[in-house]
Amino acid sequence: MSIFLFSSGEPQDHPTVDKNLFAKKSIIFFISTGEANLSYLSQFRKRVRLYNKKAKIYHIDLFKKHKNLKETFLTADLIYFSGGNTFSLKKGLLNQKLFDTNFWSKLLENNIILAGHSAGAIIMSPSIRTAAYPKFDRDDNFVKIKNFKGLNLFNFELMPHASNFSSKTLNKLDKKFKIKLKRLNDGDFIKI
Repeated sequence: MSIFLFSSGEPQDHPTVDKNLFAKKSIIFFISTGEANLSYLSQFRKRVRLYNKKAKIYHIDLFKKHKNLKETFLTADLIYFSGGNTFSLKKGLLNQKLFDTNFWSKLLENNIILAGHSAGAIIMSPSIRTAAYPKFDRDDNFVKIKNFKGLNLFNFELMPHASNFSSKTLNKLDKKFKIKLKRLNDGDFIKI
């Protein structure tokens, strides 16, 4: 099983990891907010091209209809979840009938690497509730997600961009969540 969780998606943050991760031939990239934020795709392509000019990068817009999407994923070497809005990302996965822990676990068993930054990392955790905190810097739940369950591919919750918050705020969240909360500062990553 290989899962890479990043706080940010900046190319200068993880050059050694990126070099190995993006050596893959076939990469699928999700944008969490639909076509409204194609700048994420452009940034991602530039990041990959620093290390692999021949990689095929497939962009999946979760808000458009696709045929045989699950079969397409089985042909990928790497599936990367963009940052952005965690609630929108979950809504897109639900729309595509991809919010299925068993499916993602099967991909991992088939040696397909999963990676994501910020919202893309949060979605893989047991719960996406960290996206709703703290109040001054939370994702807007404009898609009205009521169930905060994540894909549950590992046993802890994530707080990306943790260095943006005070220790007091993070300690309150630790107590509130009553589950292991891993803090990721920009530039940090976790490999599972």
